[in-house]
Amino acid sequence: MTEQLAIVSDFCRRFGLELNVRKCKSVLLRCIRDCVVVDTAANCMVEGKEIPWCRVYTLKKPCIFGLEGRLREMIERIGERGSGLKPDQRVALLSTYAVPRLLRQMKYFPVSGVFLDCLDEIIRMAVKNWVKLPPSTTDGVLYAANKDGGLPIPKLKMILSEAKAKTLTKRKSHSRHSR
Repeated sequence: MTEQLAIVSDFCRRFGLELNVRKCKSVLLRCIRDCVVVDTAANCMVEGKEIPWCRVYTLKKPCIFGLEGRLREMIERIGERGSGLKPDQRVALLSTYAVPRLLRQMKYFPVSGVFLDCLDEIIRMAVKNWVKLPPSTTDGVLYAANKDGGLPIPKLKMILSEAKAKTLTKRKSHSRHSR
């Protein structure tokens, strides 16, 4: 973060601008396994002036960023034996409810490709279990469209970058219109 602040400071100096440190706030997030934590040990400095930390309030819910646990919990709730849902209804709930909720959280934080593969595997195993497919079934069946005879399960690794790009585009257009 120090290097990035130095780049911003250098850019401002080149164009005759100045950073007002008194109006700045900083927060440094670090990815540890499948959680994102606030790092309060690092001090952010610009031209010898320390940037004050943003207050981070404790949330009442435990570890809101524990994505793997949240996914497993949602899959359990969707796949409960006594729910009376058919396999295709469970798949539809997963695709339209659970995956978009995960995407909403993952759009704003760095998530590794390995971790996305892990989440995709959890989704694949749950769907194969619901539809009574053997674990050795090719994954293409799960990701293929309905018209092609597949189950249209969204693949997190493929749709996350698109979701992040859409979010950034919306923010840019919103900031242009609000000026």
